[in-house]
Amino acid sequence: MIRFRKSSTQLRRRFFACFPKDRSSFILYYAMIWMTSSIVGPYLGAYYVDLGFTVFEIGILSSVGAIVCLLIQPLWGIASDRSGHPMIVLRTVFVLIGGFVLLFLLGREYWHFILISIIYTACNSAVMPLSDSYTLRYLNANGSSFSHIRLAGTIGYAFSIFFLSRILGNQQLKVIFLIGAVMNILCMIVTWILPKAATEPGDYRRLGRQKGGIREVLDRELVLVLFFVLIMQVSLGFHSTFLSVYVKNLGYKNSMIGVLQCISALSEVPVLLLIDYIIRKYNMFCLLSTAGGIMVLRMLMDSLAGTVGIGMLVASQLLQGFTYMVFSYCTIVYISKKMPQDKQSTGQSLLQGIQGGLGSILATAGGGLLGNLLGIQRAYLVAGGMILFSTVVFVIGMRDKLRLHAKRKDDYL
Repeated sequence: MIRFRKSSTQLRRRFFACFPKDRSSFILYYAMIWMTSSIVGPYLGAYYVDLGFTVFEIGILSSVGAIVCLLIQPLWGIASDRSGHPMIVLRTVFVLIGGFVLLFLLGREYWHFILISIIYTACNSAVMPLSDSYTLRYLNANGSSFSHIRLAGTIGYAFSIFFLSRILGNQQLKVIFLIGAVMNILCMIVTWILPKAATEPGDYRRLGRQKGGIREVLDRELVLVLFFVLIMQVSLGFHSTFLSVYVKNLGYKNSMIGVLQCISALSEVPVLLLIDYIIRKYNMFCLLSTAGGIMVLRMLMDSLAGTVGIGMLVASQLLQGFTYMVFSYCTIVYISKKMPQDKQSTGQSLLQGIQGGLGSILATAGGGLLGNLLGIQRAYLVAGGMILFSTVVFVIGMRDKLRLHAKRKDDYL
């Protein structure tokens, strides 16, 4: 019995050595915030369809929120960096979202939903960049990897959306707003167990601000990356915004939306397990250009789904990990390495402003217009052509970087 207790104690120590308290808290936090993101966003288009809105009207609603994201997002990053208390800013955001998401239940007319989208998106768009900047600041200071923590978000997203799809079925979608409000408050509570970053942004006032900022690092390389981010987001944004509308138009139930979203989330798991090794072997510019090529294939599959059947959408969702996750992970890490320490939140907010702001405006408003004129099926082909063009430009502009291989573990740039 004594030997058994000793061996049991050793096993527990080894287990907690692999998952120390600080990393475990980030794992729980990312699982929670991505579970929360799976509740409202994926079903919002289907909710608007049930209300009788057209594809163009849905596109306008989404683009209004994207415009707000473009204008407000940098302000959240600046506020977080200059406050010296990024966690207080993040907790405030969660409380505001938890209240504002309930306003969707009060919407009656189309213009009501425009106002609600403005208010809701102004806060909701701040969660991911503020979370990523805080987490990466802590992980970089402690020499830890971001991929496994981000993996927790993927698993949480897949679990949540699969479970929610089983609940919804053909039920009314109003329940998503109630669940979303509760989950945002829970996310705020979880932030209290996160460890404090080694150096808070406000500490740079006492230590002396580092020279440089966005203007100083805005070189040709960064501009080309941001251009590729913009065009890639247009395709990804169009795909995600109108997927639920497309599925409903093809005659499938709400549960099919959840199944497709779950498949896409699970496809990210093997990518996150291997992405650090692949980046060290090839570098992130190779991965970004490859993701662009695969995204062209996804757009073609999406278009063929209207003719061949739902199986093409399933195949497209299986490629989510090789497109969205590679694209998202590489750009987040790139900005973290590129930006000065006292501009981390500002840099991530700039990235989110281009992705969730300008890119989403073009994806939703332009996509809604194309969807009305050509139909969603043909609009996917137009989006595929755009990403093909941008990938060619990116490869030509980064040809020198694409020949290089990372030589050190931390050589992401």
